[in-house]
This record gives sequence, C-alpha cells and structure tokens, in this order.
Amino acid sequence: MAEEESWDELIKALENETHEKEEKKEKNIVNQHVDWTAVIKAAEVANQNEKKIQELAANQQISNYKQRTQTRADQAIQRMFHRKTSKNRRRKTP
Repeated sequence: MAEEESWDELIKALENETHEKEEKKEKNIVNQHVDWTAVIKAAEVANQNEKKIQELAANQQISNYKQRTQTRADQAIQRMFHRKTSKNRRRKTP
C-alpha cells in the first residue's frame, strides 16, 4: 500500500510539473507576442523618423541650392555694376 501511495504521489507531482511547464510556456508565448508588437512599433517609429530626416535633408539641400543661386546672382550683379562703373571711369579719364 505504501508503494502505491508513493507512486500516486509521484504521478501527481509529475502532473503538476508538466502543468506548471505548460503554463510557463503559455506565459512565454504571450510575452513574446508583446515583445513583437513592441518591436513592430519601434520599427514604425524608426521608419517615420527616417522619413522625417530625409525630408529635412531634402529641404536643407533646397535651401542650400537657393542660397548658392542667390549668391551667384548677387555676384553677377556686383560684377555688372563694377564693370559699368569701371567703364565710366575709363571714359571720364583723359
């Protein structure tokens, strides 16, 4: 009888262990699911940030281009003005 009781106790203990292991697996699966949603959200945020960075870089390139063309235009105007004044000086000198 004592042997049968000890076997029954061992069987119950093993059943409890397997039940606990299954619960842990289920919890891990749920935790992994949560982790994946967090990873997906982080990837979406990173993608949005990358788009913003690209947009800002494009805007910076546009403003740099505008600044260069404005500088070139200013330089061309200065050269033309300088040429006019220098021609006038040449004409006035005997």
